[in-house]
Amino acid sequence: MKVVTLTSDEPHHLFLISVLAASFQVVGAVVEPGVEKRRRMRRLRLWSSYLWFTYHYIRRKVFGLESYRKHYFAAYTNWMALKNVAITETTWINSSLVQASLLAWKPDVVIVCGTSILLTKTLRLCGATVLNVHGGYLPDYRGNHCIFFALYEQEYDKIGATIHFVSKGIDTGDIVEVIRPEIDPSDNAEKIYCRADYLAFVRLVELLHAYEQGNALPRRRQPPVGRTFKMKDRKPLHDILYWLKRRLRLIIIPKRCCTNREKR
Repeated sequence: MKVVTLTSDEPHHLFLISVLAASFQVVGAVVEPGVEKRRRMRRLRLWSSYLWFTYHYIRRKVFGLESYRKHYFAAYTNWMALKNVAITETTWINSSLVQASLLAWKPDVVIVCGTSILLTKTLRLCGATVLNVHGGYLPDYRGNHCIFFALYEQEYDKIGATIHFVSKGIDTGDIVEVIRPEIDPSDNAEKIYCRADYLAFVRLVELLHAYEQGNALPRRRQPPVGRTFKMKDRKPLHDILYWLKRRLRLIIIPKRCCTNREKR
């Protein structure tokens, strides 16, 4: 089975590529770095998007969240498998070079994670089986910062990561499976996000093994519920208020001990 990955350059994306390469023939791995996303926003004068993207980048650096994610996934990344993958960087995931590469590779499965939204032509060239691992509980939380907002709104039963088919919308494709990680009262959004994505990536490999052997991937439509969060929706005030409420013990995260896979 020929697999192609389209990802950004964050630590969990390298981990994803490595676990796929350890199990399947990864014929292509395209990386759209975060710095290229920011440059594109500047070129197109998308100033609001650029400023919020930059704010969250700085916030993560200052509070050590980037460092935490890097060390968390470095411990699990299969570096030997990663060395055998030819990784191609691109300035835009929908570039003509990426589209030509997809046409040449003819993948059986494409895994998308953390890139800009795929245009219709790019998505069509990916083939019939295009999957995404979304760091949020679908269908209720789409877009960005989904685990943070589930914590912020104290909807602890809607914290997880979702494997789903990619469609034209933002996280609107048919759901394969929802992974709900363990939660501890001492956790923050970053810890839960890393834990949820790790479990979802491992589960994705299991599902693809079954798919390679001829089993159909689970698939169910998303009901028309939930919200889509953008970068700009998480403002400094949200972070300050949530920190104060945790500090004053106005919010106490309940412990959830068992990982649960939802298949509906």
